[in-house]
Amino acid sequence: MGLELKHLRNFVAVADALSFSVAARRSFVSQQALSRIIQQLEQELGVKLFERTTRSVRLTPAGAAMLGPARQSIAAADDAVSAARRAGSGDYRRSLRIDISSSDLQTGAVLLRAFRRRHPQISTWQVEEGVDRGLAALREGRLDVLLGLAAHCPLDVPAEVIRREPVVLGLSAAHPLSRLD
Repeated sequence: MGLELKHLRNFVAVADALSFSVAARRSFVSQQALSRIIQQLEQELGVKLFERTTRSVRLTPAGAAMLGPARQSIAAADDAVSAARRAGSGDYRRSLRIDISSSDLQTGAVLLRAFRRRHPQISTWQVEEGVDRGLAALREGRLDVLLGLAAHCPLDVPAEVIRREPVVLGLSAAHPLSRLD
């Protein structure tokens, strides 16, 4: 069979609704077809994704483990389609993928709000890669901007310092380092 995007979309629909009938209505497929798709997915993976009773549906540990990555895969596929459409229409320069490292969230939020106010025609997607994965994503072209501490920026990545901050070390009076001049 092979794992397909429609399987992930249907899996997430059932996981979100915790009901095959509700998920089927939301997905515009019959309940039988949705149930068959989930069974095929479970057979392909070799694990049960849902515990089913006549009254309830809940995720198994395997299903819970799959949910986050499934959502990310769907989002990545949707981004790929959007990027292709934008590039095909000549509008590829109207989006910006940004990662703000957790060490600089406040500055990043301020800059991102200012950018969005100044350039409302440009779509921004904030992704959370972390510094190491963010640098890899930047090098691979999956990320346009990485905002983080300069200490984490390798020499081969073009960078601009946007703010300097004093760093203070506070010690208790009882700590051995507090006696140093």
